[in-house]
Amino acid sequence: MRNVSRGIRPGPSLVVALPLALLSMLAMAGSSSTTLPNGAALTVSIDDPVTSTEFEVPPGQPGINVPVQGTASVGLGEPDASFIYVMDLSGSTDNGSGTGCAPVLDCEKKFVKALNQAVIDSGSADEVGLAVFASVAATADMSPAVGEQLIIAPNAPGAPPFHLNRVVDSTFSVFGGNGGVALFTPKNVGVLTNCTAGLQAALTVVNAATNGTKIVVFVSDGLCGDPGGGGLAAFNAAIANLAAAGAVVDTVAAGAGSSCTGHEVGFNGTLQDIANGTGGSCFAVADPGNLPNIIPQLIGSTLESLEIEIDGGGQQPIPNSDISLPLPQAGAISVTYTTPANGLGPGDPTICVTANGSDVTGGTAS
Repeated sequence: MRNVSRGIRPGPSLVVALPLALLSMLAMAGSSSTTLPNGAALTVSIDDPVTSTEFEVPPGQPGINVPVQGTASVGLGEPDASFIYVMDLSGSTDNGSGTGCAPVLDCEKKFVKALNQAVIDSGSADEVGLAVFASVAATADMSPAVGEQLIIAPNAPGAPPFHLNRVVDSTFSVFGGNGGVALFTPKNVGVLTNCTAGLQAALTVVNAATNGTKIVVFVSDGLCGDPGGGGLAAFNAAIANLAAAGAVVDTVAAGAGSSCTGHEVGFNGTLQDIANGTGGSCFAVADPGNLPNIIPQLIGSTLESLEIEIDGGGQQPIPNSDISLPLPQAGAISVTYTTPANGLGPGDPTICVTANGSDVTGGTAS
């Protein structure tokens, strides 16, 4: 919300003076920003009238109409979200297929890379990381720089075309053998489906993230088991630790062999339990080739509407005829507006412009 106080002072020629006064906590002079629950930035500005602009009121006229101009955007400012991708590399992902992809691991790779591109396009996050799991789990080294980097920018350059893509493409699975990741530090994770280990590795990446919003996307083609021997107590503790770290975990059951509510014999932990325990959702995708279809449900923000208020008289919608693009618009998007503040007379009127946004979590901000 951007508030400006406009003083209108009568004089010999009834000059309207518009000194700028900042009445709200601002990200910069003339604009205000907040973030949606998914971390996307929501920004609005009043760009004109500017500080010390003067208007002359004609003799005998009680007031004037002042055009108010500015911008509003969603997903284009500094985001406050980190995305952590968790991939199942168990032996079964070396088999099977989906529409347009085979084996299942190839479907996972396409999904994660497409999701990361959506993160870039929406402007929702500036940090990403990756964890992989099978019998055990590992965090991925996301950069060729010296040492091990758990977090990088989603569009950190690297051929082809980002480091994230290179690392994801280096993941492998061997039916009856060892799955793992080859870049940038080679690691092996085995062959079974240890969801607990995957959650624990995800927590390591979450703790390396610096943003306030941490979103984990956990994809598996199987049912959670207990190859690590920690039992349901360790599984539940891993979920609780992620929730305590502020992470929301969305789980994806990829393929006919997986399920949101199914589990291996003798172990009751499910993908739905993971989502429920962290405020996320579970998505069952029977055809692994259709994984990209759920991306709009995982990432996205919308600039819903703009409103203007004069002297606390109540917010009034700014009509789409006064906005460069009709709202609502999906982010990342920026619009300009020109709308009148009518009948400003002598005094000290206040003009407030509000931008309203929403995201796929169901959250809103203004």
